[in-house]
Amino acid sequence: MKYFIQIILFSILISNSYGAIWNSPHSDIKDKKDTLYSSFSIPPKHLDPVVSYSSNEWAIISQIYEPPLQYNYIKRPYELEPLTLKKMPTVIYNPNSYTSKYILKLREDIKYQPHPAFIKEYRLLSDKALEDVSTISDFKKTST
Repeated sequence: MKYFIQIILFSILISNSYGAIWNSPHSDIKDKKDTLYSSFSIPPKHLDPVVSYSSNEWAIISQIYEPPLQYNYIKRPYELEPLTLKKMPTVIYNPNSYTSKYILKLREDIKYQPHPAFIKEYRLLSDKALEDVSTISDFKKTST
């Protein structure tokens, strides 16, 4: 019985001496980098910047992408200004078809995640060309 208690105490001592957290959801590689983990108290209702109004939602949205325009809340009335654009969009009105064309010029330091949507030859794909495509990784080319 004496040896049994010593073995139990020794195993408890050994198991507590290991420094890592055994149930951490983050990998050891991420823990060694400078990474800020945070939480939010209320789950987001919308991730669309047009309809999201809470700071919790905006904190998540701003980690995903930066919108092309932002409001200047100091000026009255509020005024739109470029955020990721070089200048305000140019609008070309077509009175014959009642449509408008917006030309947006991004700043050079803004890069999007590589995606097939940015490849010119993929813009007008036929249904036959899309038969073998089921995920984004099925496209051979991507660009930013």
